[in-house]
Amino acid sequence: MTSSSKEIRIMLLDDHSVVRKGIRILIENVENVKIVCEASDGLEALKMIEQYAPDILISDISIPGISGLDLAAKLRDAKIKTKVLFLTMHQEEEYVIKAFENGATGYLHKGVEEDEIIEAVIKASKGEKHFNKNISEILTKALLNKGGKKEKDIHLTERETEILKHIVDGKSNKIISEQLFISIRTVDTHRTNIMRKLKVNNIAELVKYTYENKML
Repeated sequence: MTSSSKEIRIMLLDDHSVVRKGIRILIENVENVKIVCEASDGLEALKMIEQYAPDILISDISIPGISGLDLAAKLRDAKIKTKVLFLTMHQEEEYVIKAFENGATGYLHKGVEEDEIIEAVIKASKGEKHFNKNISEILTKALLNKGGKKEKDIHLTERETEILKHIVDGKSNKIISEQLFISIRTVDTHRTNIMRKLKVNNIAELVKYTYENKML
């Protein structure tokens, strides 16, 4: 970009300070790009977006408060112009699809090269979308297959099915996280997605639905 280009105002949202620091170091080396604020919580982020009106939000998906996906949906529904660029470890199809449906301008895996993060930021500032290669393949395949699926079909990922079994067995998020070697927050995110897909409101309904439909 040239020095005459409009400044791109960025907000960082990740509950790991070391991740935000790494992105900040990377982004601040790019001409005309400025980090205007940071947050570690989805609810906190909503307030800061109203206050600072960043052009682009670089966000993880699994964050406290409200998830990055729900935050993107809130911004979309409120017609807030801040574009959402996800930078996350999640590569599961349901996350990618939901991000796309909720209006995300980009989706990157945290393992991408630094240059691709910068490229995605520049594209977002121009109103262009960017999904890194493997994410783009997941999205394309899912959208092509979507037309052939019935609305009533319910698909749980292998990980969601595994976690569902533990939930039905009465295990807490803490126990599940220890047994599967994942964070409690990740377990909670999967639990929320399972309940959303099955359209149940609590664990009792979830267990009942599981048994009645012979899901395990």
